[in-house]
Amino acid sequence: MIANTFGRQRLLPIEEPVPLPVPIDDEYLSETKDGQQPNGVPSRLDFFIYTLRLSAILDRVESPQAHFLRSTTNRGQELGAVLDLNTDLDRLRENLPQHLLGDPHVELGVGSSDDCFKLQANVLRTRYDSLYNFDVISICFLYL
Repeated sequence: MIANTFGRQRLLPIEEPVPLPVPIDDEYLSETKDGQQPNGVPSRLDFFIYTLRLSAILDRVESPQAHFLRSTTNRGQELGAVLDLNTDLDRLRENLPQHLLGDPHVELGVGSSDDCFKLQANVLRTRYDSLYNFDVISICFLYL
C-alpha cells in the first residue's frame, strides 16, 4: 500500500489472490464464536478493504503490461483499456459504503467516533481522485 501511496509499483508480485478480510471491527470479534459487526454500525475495516480494491486497479495501471496505455501505435486498444479502468473506478465509487463517501467540505474535529470515518473518506477520495484524474488525462493524451 505504501508503494501505491507514493505512485510506485509494488515490489513483490501477488502470486495467489488473498481473500479480502470480513469487515468486522476488533471489538466485535470473539474467541469462542464467529464475530459479527452489528447491523447499522459501520466498520472501520471498510476503509482498508476499499483501499485494497483501489490498489488493485492502480496496479493494473502501473504494471509492465500497461505499456499500451503509454504507446502511440493502437489508439483503439488504448482507449478501450482506459475506459475499462474508468468503469472499474466508477463501480468502486458506486459500491462505497455511505460512511466512506464523506463530504469534502465537512471539517474534521477531534475525538468524535465519526472523525475516523471522515478521515478515511477523505483519504480514500484523494486516492480515488488521483487515479481518476490519471484516467481522464490518459484519454486526453490519446487524442492530442
